Amino acid sequence: FAGEVVEVGRDVPFKPGTYLAPDTLITCGECYYCKRHELSLCDNLALLGLMGDGGLAEYCKAPISMCIEVPQSLSLEYAALAEPLSVAVRAVRKSRLHVGETVAVFGGGTIGLFCLQIALSAGASAVYVVEPVPWRRELALQLGASGVIDPKACDPVDELRRLTKIGPDVVLEACGLPEVMPTTIDAARKAGRIVLLGIPGGKSSIDFFKVVVTEKEVIGSMSHVYDEDFSTALRLVAEGRIDGEKLITHRISLDRLVEDGLEHLEKHPLDTLKILVRPHN
Repeated sequence: FAGEVVEVGRDVPFKPGTYLAPDTLITCGECYYCKRHELSLCDNLALLGLMGDGGLAEYCKAPISMCIEVPQSLSLEYAALAEPLSVAVRAVRKSRLHVGETVAVFGGGTIGLFCLQIALSAGASAVYVVEPVPWRRELALQLGASGVIDPKACDPVDELRRLTKIGPDVVLEACGLPEVMPTTIDAARKAGRIVLLGIPGGKSSIDFFKVVVTEKEVIGSMSHVYDEDFSTALRLVAEGRIDGEKLITHRISLDRLVEDGLEHLEKHPLDTLKILVRPHN
């Protein structure tokens, strides 16, 4: 989320009226992982918005360390997209994508479509999106996908192998479906890299024999780090290198959050990408 500073504590460099995009991860700074700057692995990790008021409150308190000033050229609406975009930035970073490599993205939701754009920005020669919902496949093409695959109409592993000859160099799993995760591993070429960034709602069964004999790498990617991924995401949005407007499917006011936001998302998940909430109408 993003907002305007209305009050500051002692020795805070930001002035009232400044626009900030706060990170959402609150870390302890003391554990083994914090000292290694692996902040998303903090043993005492907390989230702004869960353990304290966040972007869906009129006011919230944010630690100075997690706040980044929004460039004057960037609207607060687009600055609010930096947090989900940073999840995609981290996933592509962890994939070690090289210029000219091919990528498959499983899932054409917000994070998956951000992964598509980040992979292209990072130099992928081709990015294919696997998504069952027709309008999301069409949107992926508008955002630069080299091709889209309907997993209900064909075997995505076979189709990706046909398109790339040997399978994608990198596979990004952004749907969070346990039954899809084994497919994402099968889809990568031998010695390919698979990054799992979707949050699965249950357990999954994986044939690790195939992973061993094909020397594939399965990599987990959790959220983001503020001064690596989050700051990069904000800069990419500000520079116009990411199309966030097409991913905003709804704009609502805070007083309609439950009816037009949370309940709508629960009842119509396939018709929704990002719901942008304004504190005032």
